[in-house]
Amino acid sequence: MDKLILAINPGSTSYKYSFGLPDQNLLQLHYESLTDGSYVCTTRTPSGQTEQSIDAEIFSNSLKDCLDRAKQAEIPLDNLVVGLRLVAPGSYFAQNKLIDSEFELQLKQKTDMAPLHITAARHMITDLRQILPDTPIYAVSDSAIHANLPAVARSYAINAQDAANQDIFRFGYHGISVGSALRKLQAITTTAPEKVIVCHLGGGSSVTAIRNNQSIDTSMGFSPLEGLPMTTRSGTIDIGAALYLAKRKYLTDEQLLEYLNKQSGLLGISGTSDDIRTLIDQAAAGQQSAQAALDYFVYHIKHYIGAYVGLLNGLDTLVFTGTVGYRSAVIRNMVCNQLDYLGISLDEQKNNSLSSDGYINTHGKLGVAVIKTDEQSEIILKVHELLSRMGAN
Repeated sequence: MDKLILAINPGSTSYKYSFGLPDQNLLQLHYESLTDGSYVCTTRTPSGQTEQSIDAEIFSNSLKDCLDRAKQAEIPLDNLVVGLRLVAPGSYFAQNKLIDSEFELQLKQKTDMAPLHITAARHMITDLRQILPDTPIYAVSDSAIHANLPAVARSYAINAQDAANQDIFRFGYHGISVGSALRKLQAITTTAPEKVIVCHLGGGSSVTAIRNNQSIDTSMGFSPLEGLPMTTRSGTIDIGAALYLAKRKYLTDEQLLEYLNKQSGLLGISGTSDDIRTLIDQAAAGQQSAQAALDYFVYHIKHYIGAYVGLLNGLDTLVFTGTVGYRSAVIRNMVCNQLDYLGISLDEQKNNSLSSDGYINTHGKLGVAVIKTDEQSEIILKVHELLSRMGAN
């Protein structure tokens, strides 16, 4: 009998839980902290979806609440394993594997490299050990899809021995989302495209070049801070500029990371908001700083698309995924504007009204697809595959 899998995706302002098997999702729970200070839990089952307000205590103890709701739904928990989305730099974390004491020690040592994601993961592991002490926990790496990047894409131009000794490489992230997008792309495509660029746009954003289902380059690097400007992350910045900023503002290393991770990006440029929807509304009302933030965001997305078309020697399909990529027709239109040299032509009606996975281009050989990423199902699938290889299913 296949083991039931609990997929967990912890974040700084949300927790996602899914109970299921590769072909069956029994229960999904999404706990969110909203910008107005309130909390909400969205429940999805095969029969429908409900949403209810919750208090801060339930949000803080979402794992316990999640398991209580699963019991109420009569979901069997006696044959359960956990799959935990993991965002962490290091070759050790670039594979899906069992979380044991050695894994936890390695993770602790990397906390300051990706503090937002690793801290959330470590807290979740601690809670799982307390509430489900006998349940195996498997890490599903957000970098696994990028593990075989070509050396020229994986390396930094520093001393090779130092890079090897300190394990300083470009590991890339958003791999679970990219994997989900590629899998779902097959369902709406008659012929599998060879050359694909996936734009995962959300709170964190990245662009990935895919050839024959293999990642050959991606915009995020050693940590999720590299690459595109994001809602509150700077994206790529000259290290000289970062060090100068730290010196002038008397920032410690930790404070500099905090500044670049939480006070920069679209929030830093606009000075008003880190929410794409708000910035779009403000720009439409004539607010120049909001328009400047959107222009900067789109410019750098195009920058990576252009670079990756060159690396791929062409392009078959451009994919938009992630919360912004899937929901924002405005951003998709801005990105695709003046990409007609690639053969891109958007169908305005499709772009503005699409409500499920599909194509939004009008004609030409190059497809533009919008895919709703399903990281939870991808985590379940990856844990199932890992258990099957281990003979544990």
